[in-house]
Amino acid sequence: MSIQIFNKQPGDTIDVDISYFDYLPASDTIASSVVSFSDTGITLGTTVNNITEKKVKQWISGGTTGNRYKISIRMTSVEGRIKEVDFYVKVKEL
Repeated sequence: MSIQIFNKQPGDTIDVDISYFDYLPASDTIASSVVSFSDTGITLGTTVNNITEKKVKQWISGGTTGNRYKISIRMTSVEGRIKEVDFYVKVKEL
């Protein structure tokens, strides 16, 4: 499985949806999520857990042109499943 890359310009504020629908059985839903990143320069905004659709939405802004930022979302389900999804945000001026 390849890691997903989302593109944005430095002035953009984007939202990224990470779906756990295929991972969670019908009986389980999202209990919580923790977002982390190791690079400075990008700003993480609000994190929204959509229990009905089994998605986590992360708002992202900032960043420096030419940089790529790795972001991780660790979801814990009501039934105790834990799934971490990593993705990159690539910043470039168009």
